[in-house]
Amino acid sequence: MFSRVKDKFKGYPPFYYHYANRALKTGDKDLAKECFETFEELWRDILRPDPLMAAAAVAMLSFIDFNNEPQKAEKYIALAENNLRAEDDGILRFGLATAKAALGKNEDARILFQHNIDFDLAVSESQLALSNLKKDAPILEGIENQHYLTYEFEEKSDRKEQQKVVEEIKKMAEHGEAEAQFRLGKLYRDGVGVEKNKDQVYHWFRKSAEQDNADAQAALGKCYQEGLGIEKDEEQAVDWLRKAAEQGNADAQAALGFCYLEGLGVKEDEEQAVDWLRKASKQDNADAQAALGNCYLHGYCVEVDEEQAVDWLRKAAEQDNVDAQVALGKCYLEGLGVEKDEEQAIVWLRKAAEQDNAEGQVGLGEYLFRHCGKKEKIQYLISDVPLFSPSLLGVRESAHYLFYRDIKAVQEQAVDWFRKAAEQDNARGQWFLGQCYENALGVDKDDVEAFKWYEKAADQGNAEALRDLSRCYLNGIGVAKDKEKARELLSIAQKLGAEDAPKLPKKAQKPWWNPF
Repeated sequence: MFSRVKDKFKGYPPFYYHYANRALKTGDKDLAKECFETFEELWRDILRPDPLMAAAAVAMLSFIDFNNEPQKAEKYIALAENNLRAEDDGILRFGLATAKAALGKNEDARILFQHNIDFDLAVSESQLALSNLKKDAPILEGIENQHYLTYEFEEKSDRKEQQKVVEEIKKMAEHGEAEAQFRLGKLYRDGVGVEKNKDQVYHWFRKSAEQDNADAQAALGKCYQEGLGIEKDEEQAVDWLRKAAEQGNADAQAALGFCYLEGLGVKEDEEQAVDWLRKASKQDNADAQAALGNCYLHGYCVEVDEEQAVDWLRKAAEQDNVDAQVALGKCYLEGLGVEKDEEQAIVWLRKAAEQDNAEGQVGLGEYLFRHCGKKEKIQYLISDVPLFSPSLLGVRESAHYLFYRDIKAVQEQAVDWFRKAAEQDNARGQWFLGQCYENALGVDKDDVEAFKWYEKAADQGNAEALRDLSRCYLNGIGVAKDKEKARELLSIAQKLGAEDAPKLPKKAQKPWWNPF
């Protein structure tokens, strides 16, 4: 194949570069070397770094005997250095660093490895190589194993390659390597490369945790919390989470904080809860940041501090923590810790809603309903924030877009959000959806559907839904009239504090107009 097409590409160096990489993938090293050499012959120096030349030079270094061809090695090192860009793949810099180390230029190699670590490029490989360099061990010792342990399983990944990686991880795990045992437990937990197996999850996490692997200890603690491969045991969970947390594992610190907050496996202790949540938050654990933010917002375990609350909630929300996004959206709506800003409120509620968070969906739907009747808000809701799809609204013609048509579009969008939340069994979403069906807001009037959603929300103890369900039974809305049932439900609604629930006088004092 190569001999048939190479003459057609004599004036096009990239062909030889790409063909060389293809040859490497198929295991034809001789052909790869020939193509890289031809690429070099045809290549012309340009005024800016050429990433293809950098990659080709690093590849050529793998074919060189450094003991017998030091000058040739220096040549390709110079070519790689001159064409390597700061943002290029860390593996290229890693290859260049190993070549430098092979020539005894350890300080140059150290700088290159550290660059990778600082810029989050090929971090695990560079850290291991740097460690080897410091202890004067072979530079590539353990690197191949590290490749298996950090391998990213993707749908498009080669199946044979995936199988090889799994087999190598199994071999390392069976030889007692703690990191491999932890990785194997994760594969069995997530069903990646292997079938899910709860027993194997627990087995390998336990093996690794007993070797003091903090990640495995945190994972084992969660196994005990969830009963994954072992019976639930909250005290055992706390023991393992504490071991990991004391080693600085942020996930374990957050989980331990929640245990102290809720009294799971340990006596409730507000001071310990906040202490562990703060430690995890400082390591950018989004769950801990969201929890700490809510503590400051509502005065749980700490004095209310709305500004601190917003700071922590924002950090978590920017990491896509949906609970924090909902809370931050409400802070902007109500002006808690920040100035009121409805645009920002919509942005954060929408982010949570689009991640299928029911509270975010209800919050967004409620906001839309509250403002869809305000003319000054309509164009903002439709045009300034991309909440709606063009397929729903059609062409946005101008500021003179028909006002009531706009209201209908906003209501329909709100109903969509309520329905998404209601289908996740969110009681408030179910109640709102019932209101929409009863009052023909964004949907056609349908009393039977209204009753259905009120009943679902009432079954979860929603006071407003109980009140409206009482009214349905009283007036025969979507159901046969039943005054006794209506009275019973209204009594429950009042006890739960339903807003606007009518106060019934005692039967002895019942006036003529009392519906019961």
